[in-house]
This record gives sequence, C-alpha cells and structure tokens, in this order.
Amino acid sequence: MTTEKTACILCSRNCGLEVEVEGGQLKKIRGDNDHPGSHGYICNKAARLNYYQNHSERLQHPLKRQVDGRFVPVSWDEALSDIAQRLNGIRDAHGGDARLPCRRWRGRATIAGAWQQATAPSI
Repeated sequence: MTTEKTACILCSRNCGLEVEVEGGQLKKIRGDNDHPGSHGYICNKAARLNYYQNHSERLQHPLKRQVDGRFVPVSWDEALSDIAQRLNGIRDAHGGDARLPCRRWRGRATIAGAWQQATAPSI
C-alpha cells in the first residue's frame, strides 16, 4: 500500500488529501494537514471519493444526446470533434472573445464560481 498526496476535484475548493492506494483502489482517504488551504479538512464528498471513482454506473466513455433525449456512446474522437465544432461556431457567430464567464480561485479556473458570481445579483 502506498500513500499519495493529492487534491479533491469534486468542487472548486480543491482540498488537500492523503490517499492510501492498494491495487488501484482508494483504501483510506483523509485530509492533508500540510495543505495550505484546507489544513486537513475533509468533507463528506471527499471522504467518499472511492465510491465516485469506482461506482459500477460511472461513465467510462463519452455520451451524445440524441434528438429524442436518449444518450448513445460515441468515441473520444467524435466527442472532441463535436465540441470543437460547436465552440468554433460560437466563435464564428460571436467573435473570438465570446466565452463563458470564468474566474480563478487558488490558481484554478472555475466556471461554477463565476456563474454564481454573475447570477447572484439577479436572484
């Protein structure tokens, strides 16, 4: 068993974690006391990372929504090509500066935080 230091990716806080790994499975997850932002704090989501990482219904490949609302598996190449085509369409229609509001938090770009910030005054 090895112990790795990492960060949680389930929200924009990116709390520091110490994770014991054995055979590719997360055996124990605890807060990293040395992390400068979270100081050893760990929330319930982070404590259950193994559940999210290894859940039997976790998506293993891209899905594309069909006109009737169903989702069908597609290749990574098809998914990325479709995303690039749509982003290029936005750029072509609205200019090269068109983008979703985004802010930086602890050096990471967070769309959710920017969305909350942009919509909070209107609620």
